[in-house]
Amino acid sequence: MALYFIIENEDLVNQRIKIGISNNPTQRLKTLQTGNSRRLALMGWINSNKDRKLEKEFHQKLKKTIADLPQKQREVFLLSRIDKKKYSEISEIVGVSVKAVEKRMSLALITLRNKIGNI
Repeated sequence: MALYFIIENEDLVNQRIKIGISNNPTQRLKTLQTGNSRRLALMGWINSNKDRKLEKEFHQKLKKTIADLPQKQREVFLLSRIDKKKYSEISEIVGVSVKAVEKRMSLALITLRNKIGNI
């Protein structure tokens, strides 16, 4: 099993990092790309059998980076990525416009990319 990282580009501004576990990350990328209009690129993977320490460090860094996000960004990020809420649902929950949700999410993702992109 390997922990893999895939970057998904909707456009130059909106990018997502997908993290998952697969026996074959390259094949998983091909499967995810099928029928997907967005450009996907495999950033890399960690063989969890060999690199447990690195995997643990990554998870710790990810958790800390999320915890260190400004409260409004963290709230939107968690509602979107953990609770799988749509931006329209998040805007109702937090009482702001969808544009405000998009901006907070964008800033959160930029912070995550900048802080954990080097691991």
